[in-house]
Amino acid sequence: MRPHPMKGFISELAERLYDRYGDGTLCTTKGIGAFWALQADALDKERLDRIKKAVSIWNINSMAEFFMQILDKYKKDYEEALVELRKERERFYRKLCQIEGLKVYPSSANYFMCELVNGRKSEELAAELLEEQILIKDLTGKIANGRQYVRIAVRSRRENEQLAEALKIKIGIAAECEKY
Repeated sequence: MRPHPMKGFISELAERLYDRYGDGTLCTTKGIGAFWALQADALDKERLDRIKKAVSIWNINSMAEFFMQILDKYKKDYEEALVELRKERERFYRKLCQIEGLKVYPSSANYFMCELVNGRKSEELAAELLEEQILIKDLTGKIANGRQYVRIAVRSRRENEQLAEALKIKIGIAAECEKY
């Protein structure tokens, strides 16, 4: 019998059921995240369509159900939005790399992790920017190595420009970056 594709991410009960009935006829799902992981790994389109029709509204939250219902309709728009996000992320990365005192780590997500390398405290920087209605996340408590980190979201070009200008004023003018 092949191991369950989500071993370690599902409950012990689900693992026992899979061990007993996992001959290709049992599909286990837990939440929308695991649902999509299984779809990519183990489900063909016909089986996925059967699951979509069989899942009751009360088994998943209404936002997830709505998303599943409109996914096919807006797939092209979603793919175009991803292309635009990638372009803006690359442009914003180059912009952030010009700020002295900010080490920007390359990212494939819609945010960057940055290290403050000029002695600024991330908590203080986040608080100062919040006063200007700009939100960044202080990550220092999550990475216990004595350094100062923040997470900066990739937003619209206008919002990214506003943040970059505020960061230049708050922490400096040309930065240490890794190759993107």
